Amino acid sequence: MQIIVDDDNVRIKFNTVEKILGVHGSFVIPLNNISFIHTDIPKQSFKELRIPGTCFPGLIKAGTYFTNRGWEFWYTTRNNSFLNIELKNGFYKRIILSFNENELIKNKVRDKIRPSN
Repeated sequence: MQIIVDDDNVRIKFNTVEKILGVHGSFVIPLNNISFIHTDIPKQSFKELRIPGTCFPGLIKAGTYFTNRGWEFWYTTRNNSFLNIELKNGFYKRIILSFNENELIKNKVRDKIRPSN
């Protein structure tokens, strides 16, 4: 997975295996659509419906999930470093990733998010 932050967007590019496991292509998220970004451990519940995706508990959670918070996209592995992207508008309410450079990405995005008026 590659995460690229430019002046207007966050681009999440998945490799072929990640696309297959997550049953999703890459994301382009406008910075003004991001309400909050953090690296906390994401909250999960047993009331999640995976439509579609891959899950092997303790190994991988990938795909689209319907939760009591709304639609979410997850691509996490047993890596304990998370990147949570909370979105204002659009289909997904959250995108949760596990990625090695989460703190760096979080700071880059946080520096570029424009305050909403």
